[in-house]
Amino acid sequence: MWSSNLEKSQGREIVHFENAEVVNPFEDVSFSQDWFDSEHQVVTYTSNLGEYSILNFDWETAIENNPEYKFIFYYSGKRKEKLESWLKKNDFKHPILFDPEKTFYDENIVDKVSSIAFIVKSNRIMQLSNPSIPSFQSDLDEVVKQ
Repeated sequence: MWSSNLEKSQGREIVHFENAEVVNPFEDVSFSQDWFDSEHQVVTYTSNLGEYSILNFDWETAIENNPEYKFIFYYSGKRKEKLESWLKKNDFKHPILFDPEKTFYDENIVDKVSSIAFIVKSNRIMQLSNPSIPSFQSDLDEVVKQ
C-alpha cells in the first residue's frame, strides 16, 4: 500500500484545507496560514489517535532538527474533545488541523489509509516518510537539496 500510494502521489500538488479549525490546547506553537505557502513542508494526515497513531512518532525531534520545514498535521476524527484530550495526555504541543469532514483526505489521499505523511516541496508531494523510518532525516535533507 505504501509504495502504491507513493507512486500515485509523487509529483501531485498538495491541496490544503485552509479553513480547518486549529486545535492547539498548549498554544506553545502558533499556527500560521503562511505555513501553507512554505517551500518545505511535512504534511501528516491521520484519523487514528490510538496506540499505533502516526502522531505517536517522535515529531518533536523532527520539528526541532528541521527548521526549514513547516510541519502541518490534519486529524479527521469526529470528536474534537477526543483530540484535545489526546493532545494533553500525550503532551503533543504542535497545532493540529481538525478536519471531521475529511476534506484534506478527499483531496489528497489516493488509497484507503488511516495515516500518511508527505514530504512536500513547492506544494508538490516529493516523498512519503515519517520519523519511524530510519531514512526520515536523510529524506528531508534530500528534498531540501533538490
